[in-house]
Amino acid sequence: MIKLLKLSVALFALTSLPTGAANGSTSSTPASTASTSDAKALDLVRKLEKNSRGETFNGEMTMTVTHGTNVRKLGIRVWSRGKELALVRILEPARDKGTGNLRVKNDLWQYLPRVEKTVKVPSSLLFQSWMGSDFSNDDLVKSTSLERDYVHRYLGEEKIGEVAAAKIEGAPKPDAKIVWGKITLWVTPKDGALVEQDFYTEAGKLVKRLKGADHKTFGKYTIPTKLTMENLNHENSNTEIVYTKVEFDRPLGDEVFTLKELEKRLP
Repeated sequence: MIKLLKLSVALFALTSLPTGAANGSTSSTPASTASTSDAKALDLVRKLEKNSRGETFNGEMTMTVTHGTNVRKLGIRVWSRGKELALVRILEPARDKGTGNLRVKNDLWQYLPRVEKTVKVPSSLLFQSWMGSDFSNDDLVKSTSLERDYVHRYLGEEKIGEVAAAKIEGAPKPDAKIVWGKITLWVTPKDGALVEQDFYTEAGKLVKRLKGADHKTFGKYTIPTKLTMENLNHENSNTEIVYTKVEFDRPLGDEVFTLKELEKRLP
């Protein structure tokens, strides 16, 4: 069963950067030794997570996975409620249709329709590739919380391309179950919408970069409707997500986040 799972998850909230900000506003306490986040950084991180989740989220997206000359596309639908409930189903292509993930609190399951099996995903596979993409299982179901799992410090503002962005550095808390040694975030100063996020190993190597573009506002939430995750260990390896349907704060009952719904045959 685990062998099948590894085949499936090999299948969405993530170079040295300057230590100071463009305007010279920096913190004198390294993120790796601070015990609590500074207030400005924490406020922006909370806005970022609220933007990505809302009270509930219901959306559809296309995912394009590029590895060298190999390109594949997926159609995906996502439902989430709060920070502990999420359901992801693949709509297309036909060979993957119905494959999905369900997260309930700290538990994660995956349904494999071709073999009609539901398997519980062990925590050791949480950060593995989702359907061969550059996103992980954790990226898709958002089991990691930026607010809960990292200590953040505000580093000022600088431009990412033509976008003015607040820069935040996050270091993992000692008890956090995450793989990154450090993350760096750039978000819009007013709304806390993601502009860019860098992921570093514990050795300090930059290995992944998430870029947000085409920002749009849906009610009180502002999000990038295009996300590109770049694998910096491999040339021309990236995964792009484009939202085609976005709906926040529509009531979603408990029945949505069940194994029965995960295993339900799609039309």
